[in-house]
Amino acid sequence: MIPEKAHPSPPHPLLSIQFSLPYFRSFLYNRVMKNIESIKKVSLIFFIIVGAIHIISTALIINNISLKTAEIINNTLFVPFLVSSLIYGSSSLRLSLFPEHENHKFLDTTLSAIIVIITITSVTLSIIY
Repeated sequence: MIPEKAHPSPPHPLLSIQFSLPYFRSFLYNRVMKNIESIKKVSLIFFIIVGAIHIISTALIINNISLKTAEIINNTLFVPFLVSSLIYGSSSLRLSLFPEHENHKFLDTTLSAIIVIITITSVTLSIIY
């Protein structure tokens, strides 16, 4: 008696999904761009709010109104104002600088390094002075 060939079991549904590389890259690129757009929107809100408070406190210092409180607010909000402006500017630059589907690792690393260096420098200088 000759054994019959066993019927192969159907593949698992998750194993039968095939990803095409261009589709996957496009999907990741769109997610990254949406994240950067969200970061840009949030940093713009922080930039406007912190900047307005910073400008008001500077005006209070110039006019000698509530001098001690205005100086505390002004010295405290300098670094957050700087960081929010750097993040907004770098996210805007990142969104508008290069066309789609290019490697942006060098640009992202450079912009992040610039933000970190300027933030550490400003925090250090605000502590020293």
